[in-house]
Amino acid sequence: MPLSHDNSPCNTSKIAPAGRPGFRSFKTSAPIAYPARWHRDLLIQASLDPRIEAIEPVPDIIGDGSAFSIIVHIDATRRLITAVREPTVRRVGIIGLEEAVLPRSVVLAEPRCSDARAIWSMRRHQVTLGNRLRILRALEDQPDGMTLARTADLVRGGDIDPTEAVLALACAGLVDIDLRGPLAPSTPVRRRICVSKKSPIPITPGVGTAFSGSDVC
Repeated sequence: MPLSHDNSPCNTSKIAPAGRPGFRSFKTSAPIAYPARWHRDLLIQASLDPRIEAIEPVPDIIGDGSAFSIIVHIDATRRLITAVREPTVRRVGIIGLEEAVLPRSVVLAEPRCSDARAIWSMRRHQVTLGNRLRILRALEDQPDGMTLARTADLVRGGDIDPTEAVLALACAGLVDIDLRGPLAPSTPVRRRICVSKKSPIPITPGVGTAFSGSDVC
């Protein structure tokens, strides 16, 4: 996977302003505070990753502030994800949890970073009940999924851009969008279904790659 460079649109490390409510998604049970902008990118990508079922914050008392960690659920197994600016930064570590380490350059790798941000920017868009049911019914009839273009063609009415409607459903946890390649008309879209009963998907400890995978959760 290519790594991002300093001129990448996603290369920013602004500190979250005081009083920011924290990150929420359909996979979190409470807001998750994050110190830097790129940590929010990690949370967005985890929310859009089909393998991940839930995201938990790591208690503030753990770690020394040099790394940002979250706990993710994959096939009902809790795993620690630690994001570090440099691979040499001391990791948090929690006894009993397998840990995967993601360098900042991997979290900010393009085009995945900008594509995930673009999808997440649609999270407040309202999709009518008719459009939602039409899309979900069509995807249920296509277990292998449909392209983003074909899915967008199902949207009726002029209140919302058809593609934005599909992206909004991804933000609501109703569909999965495959971000292993650039976001394009041919990007696969699948119905998000129940937790997989297959064996846990391994996350190799050590320096990892950005979230990817086609298994539904």
